[in-house]
Amino acid sequence: MSGCAFTSRRSDDLVFIQMTVNETRTLAQKKALYRRLVALLTENPGLRPEDVFINLLQVPLENWSVGLRSAIRAGVIGKPGLTVPRTVPRWNRART
Repeated sequence: MSGCAFTSRRSDDLVFIQMTVNETRTLAQKKALYRRLVALLTENPGLRPEDVFINLLQVPLENWSVGLRSAIRAGVIGKPGLTVPRTVPRWNRART
């Protein structure tokens, strides 16, 4: 399995990094991110490049909702019959 990332020996310093990101980056941008993360982690705290595993979970933009903006943009909220559930803040709940 020449060239396979899983054939190198790992140390006890093995680090797994998993990030959930928008599905908007190019292959070149992702490769630049991988190189930069490995460079930073080898510089400080001194990890070996072989001990850094990076995994990106790419999610379509419409699957994000921050402050309901994305859900509104995707048309999930605002359709007839669909409402945003209102919750009572924890500090404002009646004590039982």
